[in-house]
Amino acid sequence: MDIHDRVRVGTEVRRLADRCVHRLRAAGLSGRTIVLKVRRYDFSTLTRSETLRGPTDDPAVVREAATRLLDSVDTTGGVRLLGVGVSGLADYTQEDLFAQAAGVSADDAPREETEAAPAPEPEAPAERRWPAGHDVRHTEHGHGWVQGSGLGRVTVRFETPGSEPGRVKTFRVDDPALEPADPLPLVPRAPGEDDGAAAGGGRRPRNR
Repeated sequence: MDIHDRVRVGTEVRRLADRCVHRLRAAGLSGRTIVLKVRRYDFSTLTRSETLRGPTDDPAVVREAATRLLDSVDTTGGVRLLGVGVSGLADYTQEDLFAQAAGVSADDAPREETEAAPAPEPEAPAERRWPAGHDVRHTEHGHGWVQGSGLGRVTVRFETPGSEPGRVKTFRVDDPALEPADPLPLVPRAPGEDDGAAAGGGRRPRNR
């Protein structure tokens, strides 16, 4: 069922933001980019993002950013699906940035090499990118959507439009079992019906 009440939509976005921050803190991480995913009544999916000046794990900051993003979305016809995620992950917050300015010690100073340089190693493959809000599929856990990525890891919520709120798991960005996926439809297709407007893997707001 779609949610038409703008106040209820805002309440749900703030609740999702709090849950997102709770998972960030549990993992000892912070994030710089707040992502809002909205599936509207006409099956169109909108993704909005806001990049902060520095990483944060402050629930008030994430809530306010998610609310600002919601203000840019027209929800007049109703909302079918909502998701809040964070990308640009880091293991420090903005308050810790001053500690990063330590000088280079003598042991860290560059030294001349008297031996021949070793042969260059083959270049490592480019890191796979997992944009927040995109749908994915895992060979063991099934369909889900990206809540955030960074520091060589990607966090995925595994759920479908018709399922209960799903579990959240974190993988290496190069996990071979994780692949990009097409969005799932919000309603079953009738026989012979084409794909139409695709649906993504956010979470459906629960009725209260």
